[in-house]
Amino acid sequence: MKAVTAPLTAELSRWVATLGFDRVPGRVRARLSGQVLSVLAAAHAARHSAPARAVLAMVEAHGAPGRLPVVPTGVRRSLADALLGNAACGMALDYDDYLFMGHTGHSAIWVPLLLGAELAADPREVVCAMAAANEVAGRLGAACLLGPQNGQLWSFIHLAGAACAASRLLGLDPARTADALGIALAQPNYGLFPGFLGPGSKLLTAATPAIAGVQAARLAAAGLTGCRTVLEDPRGFLRHFAFRPLPQMLSGWGEAWVTETLAVKPYPGCAYVDTAIDALREILAAEPVDPREVERVVVQASLLTVEMDRLGREQRGRLSSASVAFDLGVAVAVTLLDGDLTARGLADERLAAERAALLDLAGRVRVEHDWRFTADTIVHLAGRLGPDRLAGNLGLWDWLAVRRRSRELLGPGALDLGLREGLRLHRELPAVQRARLRGLLFRRLAARPGGAPSLAGADMGQVGLPFGARVSVGLRSGRTITREKLFPRGSPLAGDLDEVAREKWRREAIEPLGAARTARVEALAADLARTPPGELLEAAAREG
Repeated sequence: MKAVTAPLTAELSRWVATLGFDRVPGRVRARLSGQVLSVLAAAHAARHSAPARAVLAMVEAHGAPGRLPVVPTGVRRSLADALLGNAACGMALDYDDYLFMGHTGHSAIWVPLLLGAELAADPREVVCAMAAANEVAGRLGAACLLGPQNGQLWSFIHLAGAACAASRLLGLDPARTADALGIALAQPNYGLFPGFLGPGSKLLTAATPAIAGVQAARLAAAGLTGCRTVLEDPRGFLRHFAFRPLPQMLSGWGEAWVTETLAVKPYPGCAYVDTAIDALREILAAEPVDPREVERVVVQASLLTVEMDRLGREQRGRLSSASVAFDLGVAVAVTLLDGDLTARGLADERLAAERAALLDLAGRVRVEHDWRFTADTIVHLAGRLGPDRLAGNLGLWDWLAVRRRSRELLGPGALDLGLREGLRLHRELPAVQRARLRGLLFRRLAARPGGAPSLAGADMGQVGLPFGARVSVGLRSGRTITREKLFPRGSPLAGDLDEVAREKWRREAIEPLGAARTARVEALAADLARTPPGELLEAAAREG
């Protein structure tokens, strides 16, 4: 790998330490309100997860006493144990938020809320900490997009997000913030697929690094030093966590806001199931479908969804709340039976009681790669960000090397692109799309005038993550009903993020909190800049 010479760690740390509340745009603060509701809702939804209940039982029995609430139970514990319980519950049903690129809320929301409550921090500082953590964690995931980890397995983003959020609330200067990053990333967490795809250990994917990130900031505050060039050092972070790093993603601080790309999941499960479930729910809303009359369901989707489902199907024998998040067949089966996909529908008790019926329906679901949806994703990102920002100076050989390394890690069936079909589709695409695809795949892109590519100037408010899907339900009568979606509900370009966040919060909070407290939390989250974090947590926590 060619050494990255830009002072990435120093520039990042300077921005985090000097970010003022007035420099956080109102549109970004609005996204944070929706993110807070989503994170709190996911924690309460974890009551349906047996692995989450195991974590909560351990925290209650063995956690250190403290005054910070574990939201799903109301038990008061130390910062580390409250963070463990809350962040693990957010991961339990894959009901978390995500943005470009990373599932940042486990650290970007929980750390500022909990540490902010412990320090009685100014709510405006808590908002700054949330924004900073989102921006750092999302960019770090994007910089490592072409690497061995992906999605929630970018667990290291929570080391950085938590370290930056805590550094901000502890008042560290740029040098000490760089120390905190250097300490946090000196021994970065590295999730393994076998421990993530199925076992309950996946719940610790974000919680463990978030705790370590806070500890790193406190150690830096106490005077411990860390490598202040940890990201860009030739033997440093990017060298180890990307097959081909994209350092241009660690730029544009304060000019481009990845928080604007926030998406709130309307359903438990991987984000790649959302458009398929949206389409299926439209079918069921238009006319009732008796699951017994369903002969087959064909889901045509992008490569991302196909790869997710391939990994999820390998875990179908487990059929637990921790294993079904990536299995589109099971998600479709639950939706056909219930008319919706909810946390209650994925409860371990329900999955066990109706195992035979669910597996029978899931067995009738076929997931196929459709190059058009994959092209939609690539062309959208290239068009909104610009090919130079998205791919830097990567050329064809770089992409082939990434594909080879990915298949070595995920198995020979991974990234089965169907290249012949792709070449045929390439000829059918509009000229603009063909040009953008060729720009990404077949030519090395020159650096922009004045230096390397940067996110500066990118309008992140126009960047979404399209996961297109076409769902066709074939009935035994011979009829086929089809619907298609490109952007899922709750995504920034769907225009309904705030509505979905409120709907999600109400659905998961009404039972444990009641209507009055549910409404109060909603009002407090809408006014984060004036709401003490301790007050918000107390209102959101179940009575112990």
